[in-house]
Amino acid sequence: MHKIQSPTAIPPFIPIVSSLNKFNHQLAKYLCSLLQPLLPNTYSISDTFYFVQELKTVDISNKFMVSFDVVSLFTNIPLKESTDLAVSYIVEGNPNLKLSKNDLTKLFSFATSQTNFLFNGKMYDQIDGVAMGSPLAPVLANLFLGHYENIWLNNYQGPSVHFYRRYVDDTFCLFNTEHDALLFFEFLNSQHPNIKFTMEKETNKVLAFLDVCINNKDPCSLLTSVHRTKTFSGLLTNFFSFTSYSYKIGLIRTLVDRAYKINNTLATFNDDVKKLFHIFKMNQYPESLINRVVKSYLNNAQNSNTYASPAEYLHY
Repeated sequence: MHKIQSPTAIPPFIPIVSSLNKFNHQLAKYLCSLLQPLLPNTYSISDTFYFVQELKTVDISNKFMVSFDVVSLFTNIPLKESTDLAVSYIVEGNPNLKLSKNDLTKLFSFATSQTNFLFNGKMYDQIDGVAMGSPLAPVLANLFLGHYENIWLNNYQGPSVHFYRRYVDDTFCLFNTEHDALLFFEFLNSQHPNIKFTMEKETNKVLAFLDVCINNKDPCSLLTSVHRTKTFSGLLTNFFSFTSYSYKIGLIRTLVDRAYKINNTLATFNDDVKKLFHIFKMNQYPESLINRVVKSYLNNAQNSNTYASPAEYLHY
């Protein structure tokens, strides 16, 4: 169960349906393999780290930052329109495919609108929207938004959108003023009856997007650091849990790597690692182990040319 959509709806929530071992799971995976390489990706980003690297190429000084979020994207994507788009992209992108347009349409229908689930002893079919839990759900959602955002941005006649990048249903944009951002927000919400956006504006020149806190207070130096939501509890895999030791080491390395790639100054990286030390100690990780893994990671990072390395090792 995902979240309540309406007390009078049947079922009264937006379901997440696992498609593993379902009759149409392998078909959905096959259709994904055909469609994924063809997705329009002019304005999309693959992950947080790519987004941080992109920000380094943009002059963000004196710009107004906002983020847009699509309301209930997966359940509001019009299924027939999305699958028709998918079929068109596959037919045009795979001229040697031995499947007709009609065959592909039937296969997409079988893999999407015939997704069913059991609730209170009754069977339901998801006849519209994309089924959350199906391999096709994020691919169709990305296709739909990627296709239309190209059209919307080309057709927009208002003030300049200086930077536009989207990750699934979250979009980061730069404008000259807050008024310009509001005009574009109104434009977006008038483009498709199924797709509505919410907007979050910067506060004191600071905005969180994905898990990055973007600080634009200094006109000469943009700061990026790790963002954690107010609901973040710090609960991780406990050191004494019945889990492989390598997973515990991997968890430390993963979170240090995340901090290293998101923080763009030594000071913010240092602050974030101090927070990680506290979080891991709360989860009963030995301090000596944390130190060893962090220093090992930094040693490897300094020997790599991929990212700028901290100037010195720090003691936490």
